[in-house]
Amino acid sequence: MLFEENVRRVLNEKSGPEISEGIAAVRTLLELINSGDATTFSELVTKLRTAVKIMRECTNESISMTSGCELFMRFISNIRDEGRDESFEQCKTLMLERGNKFVKKVDSSRLRIAKLGSQHIKENSVSIKYAIISFDYYNNFK
Repeated sequence: MLFEENVRRVLNEKSGPEISEGIAAVRTLLELINSGDATTFSELVTKLRTAVKIMRECTNESISMTSGCELFMRFISNIRDEGRDESFEQCKTLMLERGNKFVKKVDSSRLRIAKLGSQHIKENSVSIKYAIISFDYYNNFK
C-alpha cells in the first residue's frame, strides 16, 4: 500500500494543467527510478510495471498516459539490451539521462506544435479540441 500511495503522490506532484498525463506519467516513472530501492533490473521493471498499473487506474486508462508509459517501458528494455556490460547503477543513470532528454524533447515539440497551429487559428473562430460522438448523437444532426 505504501508503494501505491507513493506512486499516486508523485503523479499528483508531476501533473498540472499545462502538462499532459503522458509526460506526468513518464516524470513519475523517472522519479521512481531515481528514488527507488530496486537492486536489479528485473526488480526495477517489476516496480515500474506496478506503477504503470496504478497510474492507469488513477487516470481511467488515459490514452496519453498509457502511450507515454508504453513508450517509456520499451525505451527501458532497449537500455537493458544495450548495457549488458554495465552495472545496474550505470544503467539507471543512463535511463535517467535518456528519460529526461525524452521529456525535454516532447515538451519542446508541444511548444513547436502550438506555435505552428496558432498561425491557423483566427480570432473568434470555433475549434474542437477533441470529441467523442456517439452514433445516436451524430444521427440527430443528419
